[in-house]
Amino acid sequence: MKKILFTILLILAAGLAGCTSFEEKKAEKVITSYYDALIEGDHDTAFKNLFLYENGITTPTDLSRSEAESVYEQKMAYLDKQGYQLSDYNIRGVEYEDGHTFWHHIDVVVNIDGTRKKFTETAFYQNGKLSVSGEDPFAQYRDGKMDIEIEG
Repeated sequence: MKKILFTILLILAAGLAGCTSFEEKKAEKVITSYYDALIEGDHDTAFKNLFLYENGITTPTDLSRSEAESVYEQKMAYLDKQGYQLSDYNIRGVEYEDGHTFWHHIDVVVNIDGTRKKFTETAFYQNGKLSVSGEDPFAQYRDGKMDIEIEG
C-alpha cells in the first residue's frame, strides 16, 4: 500500500512540475516572438505580444485596440527618432517567487544613435502576454504602458 501511495505522489509531483515547465515554455515562446519582432522592426507582432496597461502593471488599459495601437506606434516613432534599435537578446534564466509566479531575466543589446549598449531586463508573462521592465531607459517606449508622456 505504501508503495502505491508513494508512486501516486511521485506521479502527481512530476505532473505539477510539468505544468510549471509548460508555462515557462509558453512564456519563452512569447518572449522570443516579442524580441525577434523588435529586432526585425515588426511593430505589429511586438505589439500583439504585450500586456497593455495603465496606472500600474496590474490595471489593463481601457483604450480600444486601435487607440492602443496608435499609442504604441507613437512610441515606436519616438524610438526611431532617437536612433534606437534592439539588436540582440538572450534569455538568461527564470526566477520563481512562490512556486508558480515567475519571470525571465533577459540580456538585451541596443544601438542608440550608433552607440552599442547592454542592459538587463525582466519579462513577466501573464494571461498569454508580456510585460517588460529593466535598466534600458528606452524600454518604456517599447513596453505595454499606455498612459505615457511621449517626449517631443
